[in-house]
Amino acid sequence: MTSKANALLEKTRLESISSKYEMLLAKNHLLIFLAIGPLTTSLLREFAGLSNEASININLTLFGLFLGLGIARYARVWRQR
Repeated sequence: MTSKANALLEKTRLESISSKYEMLLAKNHLLIFLAIGPLTTSLLREFAGLSNEASININLTLFGLFLGLGIARYARVWRQR
């Protein structure tokens, strides 16, 4: 192969690896929230003195943030394909 073909092949390979990493990261945003959600709720209740309702509202806000980040990453990766 020529050097241009090798460079193109390497670029394609790196883009594929990057795309797989982005997809994994997008999926993990939700998993991260699910892992820290209950911990966040109990910490807010214990140390910040918030009511159960207030801590749940904060958790729902965090859930929306992580879900939005995940969806944005998916959209960007799918657009690049």
